[in-house]
Amino acid sequence: MNRKLIAAVGLGVVLLGVYFVVQLYADNAAEKELNAAIENAEGLADIAYDDVHVDLISRDVRISDIRIVQKGGAQSENVRINEVIIRDMDTESEDMPAFMNFECSGIVLDIKELGKDARGFREMGYTETLLLNLIVDYRYDKEKKMLDIRKLGIGADNMGELELHLRLGNILLDPDQLIALLFTYPQITIHEAGIGYQDDSLAERMMQVSARERNMEMKEYQAELLREVDQEIEQETDPFTRNALNEIREFIRDPDSFTISVSPPNPQPLGSLLQVPEPRDIIKLLNVQVES
Repeated sequence: MNRKLIAAVGLGVVLLGVYFVVQLYADNAAEKELNAAIENAEGLADIAYDDVHVDLISRDVRISDIRIVQKGGAQSENVRINEVIIRDMDTESEDMPAFMNFECSGIVLDIKELGKDARGFREMGYTETLLLNLIVDYRYDKEKKMLDIRKLGIGADNMGELELHLRLGNILLDPDQLIALLFTYPQITIHEAGIGYQDDSLAERMMQVSARERNMEMKEYQAELLREVDQEIEQETDPFTRNALNEIREFIRDPDSFTISVSPPNPQPLGSLLQVPEPRDIIKLLNVQVES
């Protein structure tokens, strides 16, 4: 083995050792921060977790198997989360964090908690528990008064995900002055927005339930829905509505995704939009697009 190869192997061993040492320190540091935060919430809930891990490359903090028991609440009010991933967070602001990016995966929801709606979920073939997922990613520029909600997503395994993004200007987010939003909201400007749904079998399950209620086969019921939408399209004269109905038709035919986006050429104040008499004019001002 020549000297260069020996040096390369030696360097690799040293770097690997440094990585594990720093990794151990990072995990311990993250755990101390987490335990301090848990102590601050001691009066509201009992919080326990299994492990904390910091990825040195991505800097993600992963907290696994979280159990939250609300103090003074019933046993059914307990919350279990498989994993929380903190990708980024403002820890310097004294009031509201200026930015935050985190994900909760596997929030365990007992179907019994849904009350009267539990029966409907069972009819769609879901078991006694649902695994919910939540993603929050936002940035707020206090100087520019700009709120950028990059992603606010909520969904469930074997169901689907609903995702919202929104960029607003001239908005003051101050916890001490939130009441002021009631009076200043007309000045808030919409720069862009969108809401999208990504299906993961929920739409098909709902159609299957409706088909059974009508003593129909799934394909037969689906064809009936498509005929009804076709009739609406034939009678519709507004171009935007016709396009929206066509996209709805496509989603019924092949449930996959459905999005509504807003991208006005110029930021639009909420106050001005509320004074527009015709909904079709608002659609034009906001440049609303529907796509499946």
